[in-house]
Amino acid sequence: MVVIFRRCHSQWWIELFEDLVAFEVFHPGCEKEVCLHYCFMEVIQQDLDAVRQQWNTHRIRPSAGAWCPAGVPDELFYLPRPPAINCMRTPIHNLPPQITDELEVPQICVNVDLKAYFDYLCHFHNWEKPTNPDSATQLYFKLVMQF
Repeated sequence: MVVIFRRCHSQWWIELFEDLVAFEVFHPGCEKEVCLHYCFMEVIQQDLDAVRQQWNTHRIRPSAGAWCPAGVPDELFYLPRPPAINCMRTPIHNLPPQITDELEVPQICVNVDLKAYFDYLCHFHNWEKPTNPDSATQLYFKLVMQF
């Protein structure tokens, strides 16, 4: 899956951000990096969610010598074949703290004050939240001009 993701999805994102650096629109490590997070984080998360959905709903063909069963990963996980004993997913509130501490909801912007400022600018100028890489890039240019 990692190879497929890299070839089909993440390589495209890597090249987009490399282009922003090459055209000197973005400088890694500068304070405007927060704008980049704000504009692209949700769009990248949507792409990751789509890849996860595609991967977990594809059919795995049976093969000789394979250690994993054939079928659709989501179905194999949620509906195990009999004789399945106590295969219910563990609710998140029953997990040990060492694990739950590692689970984070992706944050659009780590700095809450800057996020509020960006939200204000978007609301004031009637700029829509980005839904694709093009609109995220356009919003990035707009925010950088205000920042």
